[in-house]
Amino acid sequence: MIRAAFWSLSLGMLAVVACNRTSVEIDRPAPETPIELLVPSGATEVKRDGKDSGPRVVRYTVHVTYPAESLISSIVGSVSRDRWRPLERDWLNPENPAGYGRGWESFTDATKNPHTMVHVRNMEWHDDSGNVISYGLKYDSALPAVGVAVSVPDNQNLDVHAAFFPAAYVVAMRKQLGITGAVR
Repeated sequence: MIRAAFWSLSLGMLAVVACNRTSVEIDRPAPETPIELLVPSGATEVKRDGKDSGPRVVRYTVHVTYPAESLISSIVGSVSRDRWRPLERDWLNPENPAGYGRGWESFTDATKNPHTMVHVRNMEWHDDSGNVISYGLKYDSALPAVGVAVSVPDNQNLDVHAAFFPAAYVVAMRKQLGITGAVR
């Protein structure tokens, strides 16, 4: 239940980012996507969102076999070890461990009809300035027959949600939620 709530909260935060953007002037180019927000070749349905001083988000689908080790290696490789460190605690739910070390998890999504099996993996990093990078990887699958355990998704359609949250945004969100202390 906590995992489902975490994934929903993560997606909800990305939705908040998308809905709270300012209007973009037509003659001004869209802000650059940070290099840490990897978009692999072959990605489809690529959507970028963000503003100059606010969060930057990129969403896409990539056709890759679970557990997507090559993509995960590419993502981890795009995040400079000189600047970024994996989060120990979830930056919006510090009572929960961050997703980086947990690996893949599964839960039933009863909000969809028919219900689905969801396989998720979250990875988050922070730097000394307080910026945060977050990746959410998700496969949706049909629910298995009663009594059948599911260990892998039934397809290769991986949805990726990646976000760069500037330190000022991280501080403001944590303050709004009554969270004190540094991101760790």
